[in-house]
Amino acid sequence: MGIKVGLCVLVSSALVMAGVAQPPPPAVAAVEDLLSCSPTSPYVYNLRSPDNPPSGAERLNRVERYDVTDPPSGPDEADVIADFTGEIDERINGLGIGRDDDGNGRYLLFVSSDIDRDVTRNIYRYDLLTQTLETIPIPHNVYVPDSEHVVRHGAVDQSTGVYYFTTHRTGAGQETLFTLIAYNAAVDPGSPFLEDGSPNPDYPENVWIAGTVNTPDAPGVSGDLAFDSKGNIFYIVGQDQTAALYTGPGGQLPTNPEQPDVAVVLAHVGDAAGAGSNGVGVAYGQYGYLYESYVSANVREVDPSTGADLATLSNLGPGQTGSGSGSGGASTDLASCIAPSTLTVRKNVTGRENPDDQFSLSLTRRGDPQNPTTDPDIEVGEPAQTSGDDLGIQEAQVGPLPILTTLYSGEQGRVYHVEETGASGTDLGDYLTTYRCVDDNDPSFGPIEGTLAGEERGFDLTLISREGRSRAIVCTFTNAPPSTPNVFKAFGDDAPSAILNNLTYTGGYTCVTPDDARVEGTWRIVGGGYAAMDPVPDVPIGSECTITEDELGQEQLPDASWGWEPPGFDPDDATITIQDDSDDPLINTVTVTNSVTQATAELNIEKDLPDGAPDWLQDVEFTGTWVCRYAGIDGRPGTDDDVADSGTWSVTGAGTAALTPDEGSTATAVPVTSECVVNEDPLDDADLPDDTWTWEPPVYDPESPDGSSGVVVLEDSGDPEANTVTVTNSVTQATAELNIVKDLPDAAPDDVTFTGTWTCTYDGGSDETTNSGTWSVTGSGAATLTPDEGSTATAIPVTSECVVVEDSPSGPDESWEWEPPVYDPESPDGSSGLVVLEDSDDPGANTVTVSNAAARVFGGFSVVKDVVGEADPANRYAGTWECAYSGDDPENPVVRSGEWGPVAAGEVWTVTTDAEIPLGSVCEVTAETSRPDRPFPDSSLWVWDGDPDLGESVTASDDPRVERGHHHRDEYLRPARYVQRQQDIHG
Repeated sequence: MGIKVGLCVLVSSALVMAGVAQPPPPAVAAVEDLLSCSPTSPYVYNLRSPDNPPSGAERLNRVERYDVTDPPSGPDEADVIADFTGEIDERINGLGIGRDDDGNGRYLLFVSSDIDRDVTRNIYRYDLLTQTLETIPIPHNVYVPDSEHVVRHGAVDQSTGVYYFTTHRTGAGQETLFTLIAYNAAVDPGSPFLEDGSPNPDYPENVWIAGTVNTPDAPGVSGDLAFDSKGNIFYIVGQDQTAALYTGPGGQLPTNPEQPDVAVVLAHVGDAAGAGSNGVGVAYGQYGYLYESYVSANVREVDPSTGADLATLSNLGPGQTGSGSGSGGASTDLASCIAPSTLTVRKNVTGRENPDDQFSLSLTRRGDPQNPTTDPDIEVGEPAQTSGDDLGIQEAQVGPLPILTTLYSGEQGRVYHVEETGASGTDLGDYLTTYRCVDDNDPSFGPIEGTLAGEERGFDLTLISREGRSRAIVCTFTNAPPSTPNVFKAFGDDAPSAILNNLTYTGGYTCVTPDDARVEGTWRIVGGGYAAMDPVPDVPIGSECTITEDELGQEQLPDASWGWEPPGFDPDDATITIQDDSDDPLINTVTVTNSVTQATAELNIEKDLPDGAPDWLQDVEFTGTWVCRYAGIDGRPGTDDDVADSGTWSVTGAGTAALTPDEGSTATAVPVTSECVVNEDPLDDADLPDDTWTWEPPVYDPESPDGSSGVVVLEDSGDPEANTVTVTNSVTQATAELNIVKDLPDAAPDDVTFTGTWTCTYDGGSDETTNSGTWSVTGSGAATLTPDEGSTATAIPVTSECVVVEDSPSGPDESWEWEPPVYDPESPDGSSGLVVLEDSDDPGANTVTVSNAAARVFGGFSVVKDVVGEADPANRYAGTWECAYSGDDPENPVVRSGEWGPVAAGEVWTVTTDAEIPLGSVCEVTAETSRPDRPFPDSSLWVWDGDPDLGESVTASDDPRVERGHHHRDEYLRPARYVQRQQDIHG
């Protein structure tokens, strides 16, 4: 069966050397493909990298996703989310998962496992969102000489984002010592070269030795590393089929190379594995269960509090044929980005009635009442006992212990019994005891608190699951010997317990005894409960005692969103009269109550439309989402104490959007300093009037660095614009240019200017628009379009119907006559050009061609034979004529010539149309070539009187006819004629 590929299969990754810019990857994954870090997520992740791949084969290097609720039956059934086979040839180990600012698992980190000292070793950081692999070389001096250079443990501290891994040391006396190496992607790696050009031995400087980790009396050196949400260390080491869990408090590991190295000595808190596992790979998973892998490739479910094996889920190996089941070919390492929920029990001693008084703490997990045999009550963690005479929070504590938050079904909360007893003869009856449990990840949790009496003091704590985040429960017993008076520190009902619980509160007391003696002192307490009085007062009955509290500063609060309320006192004047307390040891108590409030602001989203936006945009409903994230008490986004408000928004047209919060969220009281991200839903093309319109990407103000969303950090401001994201939407209408082309036949004159009009109408429903203007062109070619005011000819909406009409042409003179224009394309009746504009790169698609046929107009002239005197009527006369037309080209006139006659005297001869004399030609009789020798051929008495008068030139007319004795109307061109007179000859 082939590999079952998950939704985020990333089979091609680009290697990126540290500090070397690479081109952007060709694909970007969806945010939904990032890893869920919710405690309810069923997934853990397996890094597969065999020790010994088959000869000639590429080493199988990949990360697989493993569903603990539906375990795969074998390696071929695992979902592969990232495959580096062929890109990374060396063996890798130490898988850690880094979160993004939204709390999603985005980065896979791992490191060279075991390579010769002379070979460069690398840290690899794979970004699931951009699908890029970054290779970070490890400076040679990081691997100390006494290290065996085998990476055993690796994980990302979610509270800081720093990736830590360890190598086991092999020197004498160092059997349980590991070298701690850190990589912080947020630290500048520096330059590969020093100022003198020599290699920088510390490059990259964001990889450095952070110190050592010691696990006293550990049963082995194999194992893995994990952190909870507060950075507390969970270090598992084992050998063969046994493993132990060690812990250390958070906040002690260096986060940059400028901080000093640490020598961390971890505390053993219990077993971490039984038969079938040794913790080679560990990952905290759903509901707090621990998942471990063994070299045999078994993945086992383990009780995180006891180390008891609960089930073998499946066998994942070998994943590469020939690598061997015991060679790491199955599972090199496990990881998840789920932070385990933890429970810590601590002691706050405000005073000791007897100098040797000490206190013991223990934690018991209640069993499943439905299955008491298989799930009985069981003590978890290592009991703790105080020592010494220090006051305040004691060093001895139970935990932090990874715990199960629900019963196995996930439907019911787990119950834990938290208990305190007196140690070494300590009488708890000598103390006022209070308890208080808070969740350091959730300021809104509880608090669970109360007062205890008796020798054995305990209470049951029922965990309430928290959606999408882990819990960090801290329960504190506070003991104070009774005093007169007592000060009890309390917090307001809505006060954020996680903030106030770890602060130190101080104040003073002043008592005036009945004999006017003055007794003064101070009080002090960490968190809530009865305060330590210094000195412990014991004033007589009837004394008047007043309690004060020192001013609390803003610097004690996590960030600027929080502010102190004035303290409250009970009684209101903080003054009591001391009474007999033999029946009630608490009767002489002043309660000092502190509250803080978090400033909130309202997120506003405005929809803006640009000037000139079409009217129909006002009818479009715009929708989107918003998420406001308060980074929590630790100030680091993406950790489990973040507070997120989210919801949707909508608005029709321009204006203020209506925000609809998701269940449990608010849009009107979002914590100040929250970063709010606003996104608009994809815009629907169905809201556009037609296909000519397209949506432009929304523009946000203020915007994220890449412009893909709106981002605003909420301020405590009376100006609503300070907390407003404006989303501007624009639309673009596809436009085209109208083209008009004049087409003339070859013989037509090319000096005629043609003119006309054009009108383009776009029917956009309520937004009908018209563009219009005139056009002109001289001769053939593209016309010049002149838009009317407010119109355009070059950006007319596509689908506009454009009508083109030509004015009646004339010229260049009367010798030409123009036929009606022919349009292409044309209107149905052919009276105009008609084109519907298209979104096309072909200008011919948006062109109207206007063609005109030109006809030459031919004229004519007449010759009248006029004889003055008598002549034989039978005589006939003839001659020649010539016409010249210079209108087209004066240098080369058009010449026509021919013969006229024969005609009788008084008759009119008119040239025929076959002569093709252009109208307007200048015509003249050039000669009389035929006449009788004498007026009367039979008589010699008559002779012609000289040469004939050929007359004047005339202009060829479109009606050359004449009547005898006169010319036709003056507006016609006059016909030519000539006169010849007789001469009477006398003998």
